[in-house]
Amino acid sequence: MIIYVVIEYLKCPVCSGGVDVTSVTCTTCEIDIKGAFKPHWLTGLDSDQLDFLLTFVRCRGVLRDIEAILGVSYPTVRNRVDQLVDAVEHLLGESQAAATPRDSRLAVLERLAGGEISPGRALTLLDALKHP
Repeated sequence: MIIYVVIEYLKCPVCSGGVDVTSVTCTTCEIDIKGAFKPHWLTGLDSDQLDFLLTFVRCRGVLRDIEAILGVSYPTVRNRVDQLVDAVEHLLGESQAAATPRDSRLAVLERLAGGEISPGRALTLLDALKHP
């Protein structure tokens, strides 16, 4: 898959750490552009997160379909979605993250009690309610 080639290219082959892209070469005209290029935010996701994201997209976001494909429970799928959202928001930073409607405190606690979200995700959502 193309995305994995790009992702692996943007990781250090020795330690798998992040790398700075400083040169880009066109394979057709062979022009070489030098500078500081910021890698795409997708390069910050690990392989498990990327696999889950691809499954999510292929299932068109239908969590029950993801549940069936992965052979896990619905709360597990919800937790994985929440973890992916947290990772993407972290990679994009608060200024670039898409504005999402905030859950009320009661709604967050109900989702936690119902097993829809993890305790960590609940704390993140509750903290976000304190600091709009």
